[in-house]
Order: sequence, then structure tokens, then C-alpha cells
Amino acid sequence: MNARPEPFPNQGLNDAGELDFPGADASPFRRPSTVDIQTAQPWVRRTAHSLRERTLTTAARACEGASVFYINAARRAKNVRQSADQVLARALTRGRYFADERPMHLIAAIAGITFVAGVLLRLRRQSRP
Repeated sequence: MNARPEPFPNQGLNDAGELDFPGADASPFRRPSTVDIQTAQPWVRRTAHSLRERTLTTAARACEGASVFYINAARRAKNVRQSADQVLARALTRGRYFADERPMHLIAAIAGITFVAGVLLRLRRQSRP
């Protein structure tokens, strides 16, 4: 039951009966070995140095962009909060003024809104089976 798989026509077997082609013994799950930069070829050192510099530059740009985005988002949130507070304060001031100066108009407006809501609820109830 330990039968070896048959090689494809372009693969040969060596004298030991093993597959004989480049990478035949390499596992796809094996981690590639690391290269010692100090003893590597000059072009490998230059490439590694270039990749490191580009990586650091890209990381710095990303951090800078994220910082700018965060600062702008915080500024916009603060502006929205302030404008919402101003609108709410203005609405409360108008409501108090209207209640103090024209109480009958306020009562009539509340009665009208309640009447319309009642009519709409009644129509909705009738339209349901």
C-alpha cells in the first residue's frame, strides 16, 4: 500500500526511485528560509534596503493620513455638536416665547395636532382587516 505515484511523462525517476525534477522535495507548506543581509549579494542588500525604505515611507504616509483624518473628523463632530446645541437652544427659546406671549394659540395648535392624529389613527384602524 506504499505505492509511489507514477511520474508524469516529463518527470523522471532517479536511481533511488524518487522523482527527479527541481522542487520535487519542496513542501508547499514549508516556510522559505531567511537570508542574512550582511552576507547576501550586493543586489539583494540593495533590494532589501529599498523595500525597507519604501515600507517605512508608506507606513509613515499612512499614519500621517490617519492622523489628519482623525483630526478632521473630530473637528467636524465638534462643529456638528455645537450647531445642534445652538438649534436646540433657539427652538427652546422660541417655544418659551410662544408659550408666554400666545398661550391660546399654543393650546389651539396642540388641539389641532391631536385631532389630526386621531383622525389618521381611526382611518388606519378601519383600513385593516
